[in-house]
Amino acid sequence: PPVEEQLGLLPFKVTNLAGYRVAAVLNRNVVILNKGSPDDANIAEQPRVLIGIGQSETTSPADWPRLAEIAFAKLPGLIEQRITGSEKIRIDGTPAYELRALAKDAARGTPLAIVQWLRFGAGAFVQIVGVTAKQNWERDFPSFRAVRDGVQPRS
Repeated sequence: PPVEEQLGLLPFKVTNLAGYRVAAVLNRNVVILNKGSPDDANIAEQPRVLIGIGQSETTSPADWPRLAEIAFAKLPGLIEQRITGSEKIRIDGTPAYELRALAKDAARGTPLAIVQWLRFGAGAFVQIVGVTAKQNWERDFPSFRAVRDGVQPRS
């Protein structure tokens, strides 16, 4: 199906792709964006953004660090993960939690820099993850934020 139709099936809207293209829509609740060739799976060569929905029985701010670490630990293809910082934030007035980390690409051992935002709602959260080669962090982080700020609930 066309990309617009696939995006229309997601439980959220992505209003700013910030130069990324849709690489895949999975299970009608996850979208993967990248900037490179559709056939290039090398994360060191192209930044990626993953956006999906997660379920949570609690939305207590006291539980956010644990939920963020659990969600981060489930990201595929990473080894030697190390959380470098985290904090409670607000995104467009909505409670959220930011986690930053370093890791390596399991396939090639490339050093990676990662940011994960969890945006909380009733019984669920939106997980937004930006991943890039460590040396490209300064270049790619602004586009990760632009995509993050363009993720909205579907009305």
